[in-house]
Amino acid sequence: MAGNYSAFWMGLVILVLMAAAYHFSQNIAVAGLMPVGIRFAAPIFAFGLVAFGFLGMGPVTIAVDSFGPVTDNAQSVFELSQIERLPGIAAENRAGLRLHARLRPCQARA
Repeated sequence: MAGNYSAFWMGLVILVLMAAAYHFSQNIAVAGLMPVGIRFAAPIFAFGLVAFGFLGMGPVTIAVDSFGPVTDNAQSVFELSQIERLPGIAAENRAGLRLHARLRPCQARA
């Protein structure tokens, strides 16, 4: 049900954008740009521009959906690889390793 509901709003947005393109194509200034013999083509041209815009965004959406998680993971790997360069982190890390080495025998006895 939720998928159908979200598709309804997407369809409504597309309908509104197509109607706006048709409305603006009927403007006197736009009609004045068209040669007299093909003034009927202004709404078709407006529809084509909107459709081209929709189609042009498809690859962008696919790329973002596909490579977004990859870039997020790459950013976190980079940040973790640079953590040793922060002041005090190396000393804390060495202290943590010494503490871990001291705790290991205690865990074995338990």
